[in-house]
Amino acid sequence: MTTASPNHPPEYLVPAALNLRLRVISRPVLPEILAVFSQETAERIPCMFTMFQAGDWKGLGDQVHALKGSAGHFGLPLLSAGAREIELAAKAGEAAGRSGDGGV
Repeated sequence: MTTASPNHPPEYLVPAALNLRLRVISRPVLPEILAVFSQETAERIPCMFTMFQAGDWKGLGDQVHALKGSAGHFGLPLLSAGAREIELAAKAGEAAGRSGDGGV
């Protein structure tokens, strides 16, 4: 992985997706929006871990679905893809729980 700079964004960031957002979102507001995303993500992850430990597959799926969408919106495909994998596993756990298999 290369070192990120203004001319070379980190590999996990898709500049085209972020550039599209910059055209839609006013530049002065973007840092505030990114700060909210960062704070909410930092708060969401421990909650998701607790839901996983408790076998709350529906709650975990809902939380990770929101994370997946936000990450995709901000051009973070690796985070979005990872969240998608967790979302699918949570759905499988929820379905298994309904069928009596006990979860993932």
